[in-house]
Amino acid sequence: MTESFKLYKPRKSGEGSASQWNLNVDKKSVFLELSQQIGTEQKFDWENKICIKLGVNDIGELIATLENRQQSINGGKGLFHQTPNGSSSLSMSKNDKGGWFLAVGVKKQELVKINHSISLGEGALLLTLLRVAVQKIYGW
Repeated sequence: MTESFKLYKPRKSGEGSASQWNLNVDKKSVFLELSQQIGTEQKFDWENKICIKLGVNDIGELIATLENRQQSINGGKGLFHQTPNGSSSLSMSKNDKGGWFLAVGVKKQELVKINHSISLGEGALLLTLLRVAVQKIYGW
């Protein structure tokens, strides 16, 4: 089992979020889990997290955005996944403060959306990990 890459973004307003990125080589995917902040403390609601499975083509879109090859994923349309249990969407774009804005939505019975910011330094780390993830998935 590999260690998760975690980003915590608490806000004084209580509208923060956290993300956890996990590589699963057997499933040839990276799993992204997001949680909303609980109240104004630096606590997050991991019991009600949302999760999205990112395949290698999805990872490629994230890499291209983090490398500034594109302003946003799929021309701003983002990624969309449909399963028998529901649907999920992910968008990522450059923000005007330097860094990226990530929005993930998961709909099973109801839609849950979580927004998350990624700083330049966090983006550099995430880019490195996503590149390595692709290498490990393909065994190169």
